[in-house]
Amino acid sequence: MKRIALVLAALLLLISGCKTESKYHLMNVSFEVEVADVSKGHIHAYFYPSTLAYYVTGCVPLSDKYDPVNITDHFMTLMVDSLYIDYLDWRHDYLKDKEDYIADFASHSLQYGDSEKYFQNLQPDTDYWLYAFVVDPGTKEPYGDLWVTTVHTDSLETYNIWFDTRVQGSYFYMYPRGSEGGDIVEGIPYTGGIIDALDLVEACPLPLDFEGKMDKYCEQAYDLAVDYGTLANITYSGVKQINYAGRFKTGHTYYVIIGELQGGIVNRAYFRFVYDPSVHTQEVALVKRDPYWTESSD
Repeated sequence: MKRIALVLAALLLLISGCKTESKYHLMNVSFEVEVADVSKGHIHAYFYPSTLAYYVTGCVPLSDKYDPVNITDHFMTLMVDSLYIDYLDWRHDYLKDKEDYIADFASHSLQYGDSEKYFQNLQPDTDYWLYAFVVDPGTKEPYGDLWVTTVHTDSLETYNIWFDTRVQGSYFYMYPRGSEGGDIVEGIPYTGGIIDALDLVEACPLPLDFEGKMDKYCEQAYDLAVDYGTLANITYSGVKQINYAGRFKTGHTYYVIIGELQGGIVNRAYFRFVYDPSVHTQEVALVKRDPYWTESSD
């Protein structure tokens, strides 16, 4: 995980540039918030400042604990302090590794110009505040007004998708069905893939069983896809075929992960097989099926 964090931090350096932009405003900055998409588990939104400024965006559930309406100054300070603590942790790791350049707080942690945000792993049927406010990059203090928009996430869906799979030759197939052995369902976004058990252990070295490792891997893979804008590349609908030619190794154990995309990878189905090149169709066994649609929304 540390290796992944270091890679991400390096990418952030490339994206953010080498220094804080010199042109920014503190006074008379307003925000337009455009909500592009909402599901039971995520909110996709755009933030448009009226002029160039450094600012913070976020998403919190309506609660008395973090109430941006009644305790505006306190709320904004808490949010900036949280970002600064995360920045210091990141900076500390880089300094330990004797990196030549360390991005400043504004370049690393604040938004500048228009921004696009995916807030995921949210609760269904819940009110959330989307917020934005300006930060002075010199003092690291909030400045001006807090802009708040309320968004309500969708209720639990009842798609009842039953995922099947098949590995035939070098081809991997995914089948989203309406029920066990039922018809193919079109138009519902999902994702899936195959990972070598050895790669899974390396990606998730935590002391978890393989089900737990797959759960953690799903969270990591989704977050990375959202952060780097590649989620559309791994989003499928209907029957999907992927060619894994040259990627299977004899005798290796492989895990198949398939799940719906709703602010995360949900309604997951996990499968396992040991690759045998002497057979045309691999013997794939179900590891776990997560029928989230049976959960009560009460």
